[in-house]
Amino acid sequence: MGHSPLFMAANSGYAEVVSLLVSKGRARVDDREGPSERTPLQAAAISGHARVVELLLVEGNAAADLKDKFGYTALFTASDQGRRIS
Repeated sequence: MGHSPLFMAANSGYAEVVSLLVSKGRARVDDREGPSERTPLQAAAISGHARVVELLLVEGNAAADLKDKFGYTALFTASDQGRRIS
């Protein structure tokens, strides 16, 4: 099964697409996807897309404390991979 458009845009750092999807109110920002059961927020954080992380948290009201299949939050996984999200 594939990823949602929001997940793909978040993972790729397409802030404008993320903003559009979130603003339409149809994006499910906290859905877990893929074998690792990550959210779009986790995908953006892991990939180092700070603007997308901000959009998901502020505009999308994404839950920052959700954990993936391995029990890690977006912040933990991003920092573990050496990403800076500020």
